[in-house]
Amino acid sequence: MDFKGYLTKGIDLIKLSRPAADALAQDPDVFNAGMLFVAISGLAGGIGATIFTFGAGAFAIIFWPIAAVLLSFVRVFILFVIAKILGGTGSYKSYYGALGIGVMPAWASVAPVLGPVLSLWTIPIAVIVTASVHKLSTARAVLVVIIPMLLVFLAFALMVAVMGMAGVMNLFHLMHENRRIMV
Repeated sequence: MDFKGYLTKGIDLIKLSRPAADALAQDPDVFNAGMLFVAISGLAGGIGATIFTFGAGAFAIIFWPIAAVLLSFVRVFILFVIAKILGGTGSYKSYYGALGIGVMPAWASVAPVLGPVLSLWTIPIAVIVTASVHKLSTARAVLVVIIPMLLVFLAFALMVAVMGMAGVMNLFHLMHENRRIMV
């Protein structure tokens, strides 16, 4: 399939088309196309960051596409492992490629405020792709996609709680020290 074909399949994925996800899952060349689509989303985010910072973040135009591709390998690996645990049967290459094509909504990140909101549409796309590539039910595919998000949320909440407790303990310590000085 050529770039235009992948673009068409990506638009179909935005419409949550299972046949498009199935076709991408069967495409032997989807891995490279997915990597390209992820790099384009990183470039769009870099351009958006540069616009948002009035040019101060121009380094993002070079750094973000590279970072997007590298981080996507890790993100897809985590999803892949969870999918396998839940009975998924797909390959990493087809999963990565199909998810990569599915990041097309993130191309809207070129618009600093609107882009990140539109990028949220990649979540239901990931569910459709996960169900198609790994031959999982929609419920299991939702679990595959939601579990990492919940773990990140819980880790962040724990970090905030620990930092809050440290702040409270420091406040009590300072109050105790001040009372000793006054006595």
